[in-house]
Amino acid sequence: MIGVLTYNVPHKKTQATLFLLKALGYADIFVYAINQHYVKKFHSLIEYRPSLSAVTSSIGIEELCKNLGFRYFFSKNGYNDLHDIFSTDSPILVCGTGIIPDDVVHQYKFINSHPGYIPLRGLDALKWAIYKKLPVGVTTHLISSQGVDMGYIIERKLVFVHENDTFHSLTQRSFDMEIDIAIPI
Repeated sequence: MIGVLTYNVPHKKTQATLFLLKALGYADIFVYAINQHYVKKFHSLIEYRPSLSAVTSSIGIEELCKNLGFRYFFSKNGYNDLHDIFSTDSPILVCGTGIIPDDVVHQYKFINSHPGYIPLRGLDALKWAIYKKLPVGVTTHLISSQGVDMGYIIERKLVFVHENDTFHSLTQRSFDMEIDIAIPI
């Protein structure tokens, strides 16, 4: 079984990951949703990522899972119900949750697909990579309590910047690559 940890609202990264899992033929998928608790503390002058709104926001995550044949569970208790569904060795793909508490991180194998070339930069990685002329890339890593985006690196890929790229074409290609490496299983 593969777990997917996400918010209980339509979310583009979740949707893209679920579609890819289905396209790759995975069937034993369990989506564990929690209330969206992350609130942006500031607004970017330049939006960094493609809209995180789901392509089909007219249906919720639960209905999407049903249509794809995936199991779905919404936890009103945050992470407290994880032990009822997942074993400690179950891989759980993180699609939208904010920072997971350390006591929960220690218990499971959380895999994060990150929009930056770790360890060069975490938050707003693409913008900082461009600004500081660092490599643009994406990373899949295990989440650990060592710090945010500090866990064992599973895979990193560079996103090449082409001469005719716009900021938006680069962010879209980066997002697509982030989804492509999200499933290292």
